[in-house]
Amino acid sequence: MCKIYQTLQQTSFCIILCLFLSYSNAGFAQEKVKGPEDQKNWISIYIWDSFAPLTLDKTVAEMLVSLEVIFQQHATYTTKKIAKSPYGNRSTEGHFMVWLHLDESFFERYKLNRKDFDERIYMFKDRENDIFTAWCGQANFRDFILDGVSGLTSKTVLDDGTVSGDLDVFSNAVNQGNAEYGAGYYISDEQALNALKAIMKYPGHEKGYGFIAKKNYRPEQEGYEHSNVQGVNGYNCNDFAFYMLENSGVMTKQQTENLKVEFWYPEYYWDHTIPLRGSGKRIYKKFEKDRNLYMTRGRILQLAWSEFLFSGLDIFDEETLMKDIRTEPAQMKYNKVRLWDQMTMINYLKNPSNRDFKSKLVIEELKYAVDNNLKISTPYQEAEQIYNYRTTKSYTKYKKGSEKRTQKKLKKVGLKGKGLSDFQDLEKSLKD
Repeated sequence: MCKIYQTLQQTSFCIILCLFLSYSNAGFAQEKVKGPEDQKNWISIYIWDSFAPLTLDKTVAEMLVSLEVIFQQHATYTTKKIAKSPYGNRSTEGHFMVWLHLDESFFERYKLNRKDFDERIYMFKDRENDIFTAWCGQANFRDFILDGVSGLTSKTVLDDGTVSGDLDVFSNAVNQGNAEYGAGYYISDEQALNALKAIMKYPGHEKGYGFIAKKNYRPEQEGYEHSNVQGVNGYNCNDFAFYMLENSGVMTKQQTENLKVEFWYPEYYWDHTIPLRGSGKRIYKKFEKDRNLYMTRGRILQLAWSEFLFSGLDIFDEETLMKDIRTEPAQMKYNKVRLWDQMTMINYLKNPSNRDFKSKLVIEELKYAVDNNLKISTPYQEAEQIYNYRTTKSYTKYKKGSEKRTQKKLKKVGLKGKGLSDFQDLEKSLKD
């Protein structure tokens, strides 16, 4: 999941000077790089992890609590209007982006035209050999509230009638600040050509953005999913990133499938409304009357403003959900959707045997190159990191806030101590 960010304001002269000194003095690589030095094409994946994470690998009630905390954190973070530069206007959700670098004469040798591809994917205005993009959009939270888990498979229609889902741009990577991790692979001309052409063939162009998708919408998943699953990973930023890695040939479909985690839910709530309370009920009533309304973050804030100020956001009634599961286990058999998440891929790439290099930093290296129209000749990190949001007081504050809110909510719904272990045991018995 992800959202389009506003462009960062111009960096001050002193920051530019610091970056210049860092860049010009970085005459060393921070790790040994595999592969011959004359390889001119590479592909890198960049991953931003949220600081109020969506919990997918715990109980359903814990996952819903974490979703409420994400919305609470987003509201707190955005409404205070704290200046985020130079660390980026951090997302409360995670994001995946891809950097594809081509040999300097690649477009000429393969008789390609800049106009063959979306202009927004290019990092530089005067050459085509650096491309930085992703698939970006907004999940259909409105239909998730109205219809249950299956609502997340619906297209998100924006206020102007367009369908959410678009190619992301490098300036938005800069606006998020340095990624939590970036790493990549050297690729051949053939692999680079396949990856480049895949960008405009991505099915999301036709099918929009989605957190998950119905199984029959994605026939290519056949053979990787259990026969009774109802949903699979949707057309989103992580799907696009792995689509690029697969098309470039650096990872097989089986390798990327092995990196998915399991998101479990009671099968009954695939097409039934999850128990709601507070602002969740107000959201339901508002959009049940008119399904043509799109629920923007701003509208969520308007409907839940008093809760944000005084009690913390409540959307789901986790206590009623748990009661339903305990009293009606026969109709609450669990099903799953397998998804890619940020931390699984980050941990995978941290193993040097799973990558060729650790990629250049977004702010200190890539942004500097773009701002100064410099040609990029190496893919790996050469400069020291200066801007790391996770070392700031702001990050520490929001991390503590999300942990505090999470623990408070878990205690309120009885997911502490024996109550949690008993419910975990019940969920295990309901999983297929």
